[in-house]
Amino acid sequence: MKKLISGANGALLLLLGINLFNYIDRQILAALEPDIRASFFAPDDII
Repeated sequence: MKKLISGANGALLLLLGINLFNYIDRQILAALEPDIRASFFAPDDII
């Protein structure tokens, strides 16, 4: 029978998953930033 994940291991796995999602989300936003800036701001805007 498969051993159930204990509370501490489950919490660690959940936090690792959230951290990984946060890292990937930031990388995607940084990669798309020039396209977002070009879509929403005029070229002569001071940012």
